[in-house]
Amino acid sequence: MFIITNSGVTTNARSLFQLFYYPRDWGLDQGQGGGWGLIHPTTWFWNSYAPGDYRRTVDTGFAATSAYVRGGCSASGLCPATSAAPNDTFADGPMPYKYRKTDNGLNWTLNDVDTPLYRYAEAILIYAEAQNELGNSATAITYLNMIRARARRGTGAESRPEPHDYAAAELPDQPSVRDAIFMERMWEFAFEAKRWFDLVRRDSESGQSGFWMTSLLSHDPNANLGGKVVEYRKRFPIPQGQITANPSLCQNTGYGGTPCPPGVQP
Repeated sequence: MFIITNSGVTTNARSLFQLFYYPRDWGLDQGQGGGWGLIHPTTWFWNSYAPGDYRRTVDTGFAATSAYVRGGCSASGLCPATSAAPNDTFADGPMPYKYRKTDNGLNWTLNDVDTPLYRYAEAILIYAEAQNELGNSATAITYLNMIRARARRGTGAESRPEPHDYAAAELPDQPSVRDAIFMERMWEFAFEAKRWFDLVRRDSESGQSGFWMTSLLSHDPNANLGGKVVEYRKRFPIPQGQITANPSLCQNTGYGGTPCPPGVQP
């Protein structure tokens, strides 16, 4: 579930839906292997994992989730800025390292690894979240612990102490289970393009207005976020073709057309 060996059009039973490898396309450039920009998670995110969590520490640092290794790295797996050439610089801290082509050196952009969109782990966590919202928190914890137990097994033959199974006393009520699932999604689906949607979804919950911004700024007060995001940009517009085909549809606020009434979404 962590690194899926999908070569060419070979599928994997744990990947429910994926973007297949296309030999003429350019994948995500990892920064230290080339140019054009990079993804640089915060140190807070690195530190948020339980010590020894396979998802952070396996392989060369951030495991299936991130980091690159150069000479002089600290025990935590973080690496100092280094110059490979007079004008080359590298950012400090963890770097994305997920679903990389391990036998392709630093040139991770040109490989035949498919990009998972939905994995079995997500089906489990969606079910856990649904059970919690229905008031079945004990069932939700059971399914949440399935993901954590799999992480403890690491490569499959390991038995790590972390992440431990949650006991009922640790998550005594629905809000605490909700928070735990939210965090587990962050760890499990790091760099899989899930987090933005989770933050916006959480922002829309009752009493959670501004959740995503306050959450990010509390972890990285120097983040270049401008202090706010225009509200309507948290949602995509409804395609005009769909509205033309069904005039009863309303448009998300900020995109023209007939806006949806307050509290109503298409």
